[in-house]
Amino acid sequence: MKTNSTFTPGPWNLTPTENSNGFNIKDENNIPIAIVLDSPAMTGLINDSWEAKQNAKLIAAAPELLNALTQLIDRLNFH
Repeated sequence: MKTNSTFTPGPWNLTPTENSNGFNIKDENNIPIAIVLDSPAMTGLINDSWEAKQNAKLIAAAPELLNALTQLIDRLNFH
């Protein structure tokens, strides 16, 4: 599958923020991609820390997910 889109290639890494209130997602050159905050005060969720980490893991996996979907589409010849 060919695309004209541009994006930051993976792998993307997940690390806790400096004050441990969330997670940084950075590329292999340590350049920030996103920050996912763990903020129960903002969301009111009891398990916000767990949910924040799961969301951060999903975002960090984006390049791998895109690659897997691209390969699947190519194999199914849906282009």
